[in-house]
Amino acid sequence: MMPKVSVVIPNYNHGRFLKKRIQSVLEQTFRDFDIHILDDGSTDNSVDVIAKYENHPRIATIYHNEQNSALPFKQWHQGILLAAGEIIWVAESDDWADKAFLETMVPYLDQEDCVLAYCRSYRVRNNQVSPPQEYPLMFGPRRWDVDFIDDGIEAIDKYLAYFNAIPNASAVVFRRQSFLDIPNYPKDMQFAGDWLIWGQIAATGKVGFCHNALNYYRFHTDCSRYREPASDRERKRYTEIFSVLNTLQQISGRNRIDINPSLYWIVRGLFATSLGHRFFTREVFHRALNADAYVVFGQGAYVENLLGEMEQAGWQLPVQVVDTKPEKSEICGIPSCDIRELENNNSALPVVLGTNMFIEEVRQKIHRYHPLRDRVRIVSLEKAFFEAFPGQITKILNQKEWPAEGRYLNSPYVHFYPNAIR
Repeated sequence: MMPKVSVVIPNYNHGRFLKKRIQSVLEQTFRDFDIHILDDGSTDNSVDVIAKYENHPRIATIYHNEQNSALPFKQWHQGILLAAGEIIWVAESDDWADKAFLETMVPYLDQEDCVLAYCRSYRVRNNQVSPPQEYPLMFGPRRWDVDFIDDGIEAIDKYLAYFNAIPNASAVVFRRQSFLDIPNYPKDMQFAGDWLIWGQIAATGKVGFCHNALNYYRFHTDCSRYREPASDRERKRYTEIFSVLNTLQQISGRNRIDINPSLYWIVRGLFATSLGHRFFTREVFHRALNADAYVVFGQGAYVENLLGEMEQAGWQLPVQVVDTKPEKSEICGIPSCDIRELENNNSALPVVLGTNMFIEEVRQKIHRYHPLRDRVRIVSLEKAFFEAFPGQITKILNQKEWPAEGRYLNSPYVHFYPNAIR
């Protein structure tokens, strides 16, 4: 007899997390399921951990790739083809679940036309569990505080076409047939494939949400997609994101990307993928910041991308890079220091943040550490550009000149202009 739910556990080098992952599936209070474990060429002790479960009656498949593919969504596809259950749960190998996850989530898909359901997730970093993730207030102050079932196209139109409201696959159950029927499967994506999958499944029916946090989602960089330089990784990530945005806008019937505060983060992508070269001149940058000199906060990949693009374009570079606990003494030749060491003659300059998400957190840090905190002006680069040049950024995005490699051009939803094909 076929199980109602098939659990697919894709794994790469998560041996130290695997036992907890598998046990959290085996201990589910809902019992009508089988498990398919796929290892993508792990070099740690994953094979040994998996071998301990090979005779368990719930384990239907154990599959090992000889070499790592670094393509997580190809692994998903392979696992789901092996599965027989009408409902799929892709349980990522480094996460774990509440015992009531399936018991709570499967009934959503028992309702007519519901093709996908997801729940809130706890975030886990360095084995420390943080409160469940918050959702952007711009989509409704209490939108995700209650359970709901949305029409899929309406969900895409209202929020999925602007940000990935389902940030972790382990929090999702979906219909196997709806997955197999999607027209544009992202086998070659590394970063945004799940977002594209959710949107295409949602377009075929209704989407359910459970406001209870039943999933534990690890944040770390120990996976195949993080084995390349940060700048290359960011470029690939935003290339995929722009393709997904384009697809979901087409599905929703908008046929264009309408700029609103939920898309502030796109400015980072314009830098990372070089889409904004014709627009982000030195004069435009200074006008957005209302300053001729500035300090940059942070040391992540985005800051490296930003400084690299500025240097290549011959812009005036920031006078300093600051952070609360900097790990590097310089980035792209720009001196980097602790925020407490920000020179007095620089304290009147705006401190530029890449993202609007953490501006309050950084403001608190500066007010805590900097002796001249009342003189320090904090600016979100994303927000500054959108407020100064909304029309120009809208025009750039709707030219659809994504750095495409051709592999997504067969979708009935995606229409690149001919000159976009590199």
